[in-house]
Amino acid sequence: MAGIFGDEISSRGDFQRELEVALQQHENAPKEHRNDAVIVRVGRQLRAIAGWTKDGGEPTKAERKSITMGVELHREYEYTDDDFLYNFHQCVSGVSNYVRHWPTDEDAADADNFDRLWDKYIDEMH
Repeated sequence: MAGIFGDEISSRGDFQRELEVALQQHENAPKEHRNDAVIVRVGRQLRAIAGWTKDGGEPTKAERKSITMGVELHREYEYTDDDFLYNFHQCVSGVSNYVRHWPTDEDAADADNFDRLWDKYIDEMH
C-alpha cells in the first residue's frame, strides 16, 4: 500500500512498471475512446514522462509541474461505468501523483505519506 500513489507503486521500479501499464492501456484503448481529447492529452503526457525517465532520468521541476493528466481524468471521468476509463484513470492517477511528487523509495512505500508529501510538494512547487 503506497498512499497517494495507489496500491501498485511503492518504489521507482514499481512506478516504471505502472507507467508501462498506463502506456499499454492507452495504446490499446477501445476505439470509442481513441479520439477523446482528454485521452489524447493523457497519452502525450505519458509518452513525455517515459522520455524523461528513460534510463533512470528524472523529470525537472518544470516538467513535473506540467503534468495534469490525473486531474484531467478525475474531472472528466470520476464517475464512470466504463471499465476502460475506470481502470485507466486508476493507473494514470498513481503515475501522475508519483511524477508530481517524485518521492524517494522510502516515501513512496509509506502508506501514510499524504500529509508529509503534500507539504513538501507545496513548498517545492511554489
